[in-house]
Amino acid sequence: QSMRAVFEWSWKLLNEVEQKVFRQLSVFRGGFSREAAQAMTGASLHMLTHLVRKSLLTHRERGRYEIHELLRQFAAEQLDASPVEGAEIEARHSRFYLGFVSARELRLGRNEPRQAAEELRIEIDNIRQAWGFSWLEIQDLDRSAYTLWQFYVLTGMFSEGEQAFRLVIESLRVKLVAENKIEDRTARCVLSKLIGIQASLLISLSQHDRAMLLAQEAVALGQASGGIEGETLGHLVRAQAHNRKAKFLAGRPHFLQAIDLASRDPIGRSELLIDCEWMGYLWLGAGSMMLNEYGKAEKEMAQGLQLCRRFDKVRGEMSLLANLADIARETRDFAMAGEGYRQAYRIAHHLNYRWGEGVAQLELGNIARVQGNYVLAADLVERSLRIFREIGDRLKEALAVLLLGQLHSNIGNFGEAQKRFDRLLQLLREVESPSVEAAANYYLGMLASYRGESETMLSYALRFLQIGREMNSRVAQAEAFTLVGHAHAALHHLPDAASAYHEALTLFDEVCNTFDAAETRAGLADIALLENNLAGAFAYAEEILKVLADHPRAGMDEPFKIYLTCYRVLEANHDPRVTNVLEIAYRLLDEYASHFTDDAQRQAFFYNVPSHRELVQARERIRSASK
Repeated sequence: QSMRAVFEWSWKLLNEVEQKVFRQLSVFRGGFSREAAQAMTGASLHMLTHLVRKSLLTHRERGRYEIHELLRQFAAEQLDASPVEGAEIEARHSRFYLGFVSARELRLGRNEPRQAAEELRIEIDNIRQAWGFSWLEIQDLDRSAYTLWQFYVLTGMFSEGEQAFRLVIESLRVKLVAENKIEDRTARCVLSKLIGIQASLLISLSQHDRAMLLAQEAVALGQASGGIEGETLGHLVRAQAHNRKAKFLAGRPHFLQAIDLASRDPIGRSELLIDCEWMGYLWLGAGSMMLNEYGKAEKEMAQGLQLCRRFDKVRGEMSLLANLADIARETRDFAMAGEGYRQAYRIAHHLNYRWGEGVAQLELGNIARVQGNYVLAADLVERSLRIFREIGDRLKEALAVLLLGQLHSNIGNFGEAQKRFDRLLQLLREVESPSVEAAANYYLGMLASYRGESETMLSYALRFLQIGREMNSRVAQAEAFTLVGHAHAALHHLPDAASAYHEALTLFDEVCNTFDAAETRAGLADIALLENNLAGAFAYAEEILKVLADHPRAGMDEPFKIYLTCYRVLEANHDPRVTNVLEIAYRLLDEYASHFTDDAQRQAFFYNVPSHRELVQARERIRSASK
């Protein structure tokens, strides 16, 4: 009460004009600029300085002013006493800040997103306040929607963005019903666009079913009202939802429709439509890549990249470079993939695009893993994991956790690997991602293999195969059949193992994947050895050695099981190359181990993983025999 008495005393010392300005300043949130105060209340610099001297305002850096929250609440009470004035100042505030947002559309959408986003971030409290009343003026709402959406995407604030658009859509629906304007063409056009944006944010939050329903509504409203932005974005989101569910062929017609709609008016199209076009090419290419159509994927993404460079869509350029690097990774050009991810990271870092930084770090970690630097890989993936947790991207978090589980398995830290996989399974209950679930079953199967739990390994392998079939992915099915073969071989079910390996080889041959097929052939060579078919085993080994000559890190995960099989086959056939093959394998194993600075970790790597341990022991035997 004593504080309130002070406020009331200070209030009474103000003249009528000062009281009016001060109560109207209560509409601001998180501070304000002199220009905003003048536009909102007509306050001059002299008036603001006068209020600062009276300790009613604080003058901060960058020329901003703030009102203490308790003072602001007191001033807001005075404004509430004049409802007409309050409604007028709120509308003025909303128009000003929505205009502030829309004025940054081109810079945020094109080549100055970092600077524009920072300007919006400074005013975010006022923008939130303004957006809450944006449904009052549908034209202001329409003009500012794209820029606000892009701000939320760039900053990774997907959850807040989805909520902001959801609430304004609800308010707009109520307003249209109350004013009997639910059939108003302009209103339905804007509503279609807003719903499409909300659906897009739901894709970023991995809520694919909700996104699909809203996308269908955006398309229907857009078609009925001539709202091409909402219709285009709706088609794009429908296709994205299909892709996330691994239904790549079902999504393709919607991507093509979105691209067609977005490109119909090349001169007058909006920033949103340009974005829909490049995103259409990106996701179209991603689907082609998942179907192992790498040439088609590269052409589609190249079209998107050309479009981004034509319109200075820097964020789009970053995303397409990362996806082109994905193609290089899948086709085993790791040098090109690494350079692509580094280039994408540099752009994302320059833009302060947190999600983009996380993606690039995750993929650079994957490249480091493939190249045997598990320490660097773990560091990069942990960094990406922190970003995805911070921004709430559960799907990317799941991918990062998956990769960490894989790394710990390969390092020999089986307990830590299991913890990561347990967390992954929790995440997969929150998000639907057949591709991540498939990979989870593969690596859980491998972990079971390392632990000697063959029945458990077979269970994971069969689930992996089921998902691969549902995805219609020949590569996933080939990898799953190989894992099934490994499990049956460990259980001494040799005919079943051989059958699974032959199924895998057929699929790998269809997609011309000799790199991964080397592991499948190694499995068949192992069976031939067990059946004392030395000639058959030798024939498989010869094919594998040709692959290893060009790709020393061949195989679905690590190459050491393949080298171990070749060593055993050559030894059984008394081939003089046996020592050389073993030395190559051991040098590669030692190269992987050289990155560990902790001796206990190095020992775990050498002796906890069966193929590592057996290579070390084989080398020790040969060295002892040579003495």
